[in-house]
Amino acid sequence: MWWELGQADISVIKKAELKDRLSTIRKTFDKQIREREMAVQKKAIEGIQQHFQDDKKSEAYVAILDVKGNSKILQSVLTHGKKLGKAVYVFSVDEEAAKVAHANYIPPPMQAKGLDARAWSSVVVRVLGGKAGGKEDSAQGVGIDVFKVGEAVVAAKEYLTSIP
Repeated sequence: MWWELGQADISVIKKAELKDRLSTIRKTFDKQIREREMAVQKKAIEGIQQHFQDDKKSEAYVAILDVKGNSKILQSVLTHGKKLGKAVYVFSVDEEAAKVAHANYIPPPMQAKGLDARAWSSVVVRVLGGKAGGKEDSAQGVGIDVFKVGEAVVAAKEYLTSIP
């Protein structure tokens, strides 16, 4: 019976109960975070889709996304741009970390014209500071001047027009 249990046995039972409660809370919390991230990702992808629906002649999408610096979401937008065969440069300000995550993709036809994702990101890094790296078709980086993200968007757009 429970009255025959010693203090150590009761402590073990209480500890197990607390672990179970914590596990349940953690699972619920993780599920809520995943759901929020999925909603934000869906909105970001809808943004790129809407851009190309509104402007059928556009060859590029350059935008600031409200994803709090989430690089996974930035990459999913790049993947969507890749499927469409369009150039993409996306930025996201992480105010807590005081940084700007950014990533880009250049499709093969634009690479053939002389555009390079690394060069594109270096133009942005000159504005935002920080660093970037990648390959000819895709690059990503982190900038340190969150107040210049608007200037970085302008620089990214200008790069696309710099090569005929």
